[in-house]
Amino acid sequence: MQIIATTHSRDTISALSEVYEEDKSLLGEDEIRLFQIYKTEKNFAESLDAKTISGLIKNNYEPR
Repeated sequence: MQIIATTHSRDTISALSEVYEEDKSLLGEDEIRLFQIYKTEKNFAESLDAKTISGLIKNNYEPR
């Protein structure tokens, strides 16, 4: 099963991170991805895995 969700909600991203932290066997590190899209003169997207997302949330970084 694959779910693709679009959100700017920190609460949604945080909740997904909490599910990952509670049971890492349920969702593997490579099974969750957050893509940040940057609009500059050279547009690009950055892919973040579950471990990185969890670290960003713990350090109060705004991953959206």
